[in-house]
Amino acid sequence: MDKRSRPKPKAIKGAPLNQGSQVKVAASAYVAKIDYPIFCFRHLVNGYKLEDCDTDQRSLFIAKLVKMAQQSWQTLVTSDHWSGAGFEHMPRKQIVAPLPAIITDDVSKFYVMRFNGKSYRIIGHRSDHIFHVTHIDTKLTAYKH
Repeated sequence: MDKRSRPKPKAIKGAPLNQGSQVKVAASAYVAKIDYPIFCFRHLVNGYKLEDCDTDQRSLFIAKLVKMAQQSWQTLVTSDHWSGAGFEHMPRKQIVAPLPAIITDDVSKFYVMRFNGKSYRIIGHRSDHIFHVTHIDTKLTAYKH
């Protein structure tokens, strides 16, 4: 076959990624409007993961996250943590469980949220609008009480 008789490949055309009718708001502008927690589970510590919970504990944990996601950060931070509605600040030195690699030396406090009354805890670190869940503490062994 002669090189001149080969069909040329067809180019796929489309709008550039940063143009088009579907792109309306820059990502940074959208992020600035978020006032509720977004949960990250990538950095859960061994022994404090979702798979370490039984079925009832998992259900209670998910129900708590759904409730938290419906509230603003302002509400969560200023609500009374004893009632189970808000966060308690926990100094890093009180945590006795292992810490994930994402926690750098400059992190001095954690957020603790109760679920199932006073029975269980969700422990994590806030970075802007993201709440990095590091421990699901159903045995109350992650920090000094």
